[in-house]
Amino acid sequence: MKSVKIILNQSGYGKQIQSEKWIQFSKQIRSLRDVCECCRQGDRQLQVHHLFYDPARDLWDYTNEELVVLCDTCHRDLHESLKEFRKHVFRYLTPRTLQVLNGALEVGLTRYNPLLYVHALAEFTGNEPLVNNHARAFGAKNAKEMRENQ
Repeated sequence: MKSVKIILNQSGYGKQIQSEKWIQFSKQIRSLRDVCECCRQGDRQLQVHHLFYDPARDLWDYTNEELVVLCDTCHRDLHESLKEFRKHVFRYLTPRTLQVLNGALEVGLTRYNPLLYVHALAEFTGNEPLVNNHARAFGAKNAKEMRENQ
């Protein structure tokens, strides 16, 4: 399985992220949402995060619903959590199971709060440290506290 970095590099991500077209597009998206969609802070550097990448699409060819605005801290934490999630989950998947999961992710991430959906998937794996990491990303001490506060 190719890493996300390899897929992004092959798609021209590095050049696109520095292009004037991306700079203007991301500025427009950030102007529509003036706070981090995770921590709700508005006094931090905001960044646009793609919920998924399609190597056949340019970075600016995504709809508003396929993007979230995150502060630099939450964006970095999300990528770290997703990296851990992939390490724990993908080693157990067959190609067919991965195909089904990708379909479920696409539906879940477009219909629900992406961070809550990722947390639910992490909890589904039964990996307690990973679940607690996601809970902390939402400001809870652990998953139990997060469930109690919902």
